[in-house]
Amino acid sequence: MPAHPAFVPPRRDFVQAGEVLRHTGAVLRYRPKEREIKMTKKKIWALTTVLVSFLAWGCYQYAAKDTTPKMTKEELRPQLGDPNVVIIDVRLSEEWKKSESKIKGAVREDPEKAIKDWADKYPKDKTLVFY
Repeated sequence: MPAHPAFVPPRRDFVQAGEVLRHTGAVLRYRPKEREIKMTKKKIWALTTVLVSFLAWGCYQYAAKDTTPKMTKEELRPQLGDPNVVIIDVRLSEEWKKSESKIKGAVREDPEKAIKDWADKYPKDKTLVFY
């Protein structure tokens, strides 16, 4: 079928020397060189390798077991008066201000600050409980 008489194929001023362009009817086709195809395949493999690596690393991080001991509020209750236990409230300031329930004797620390700024205040021989 012949091209419409008003059809003007797009200009391809950016085409580099040696590229093969063929005009067939109303379709302008570009045939990449074999070298370009190999480079494209290499780029796809490199991108796939990077993505799979990130995915594997993320799964590993998710699957890594948390070694931090956990305790329930029932386990914490008998330790509330113990001088060797320091209870630290690390809720965000908005949550802390809105909350009506606070543990008596708990110390408030801002979690948005770097831990290094306030971690040295507490002795290393005491049990720290964060909530």
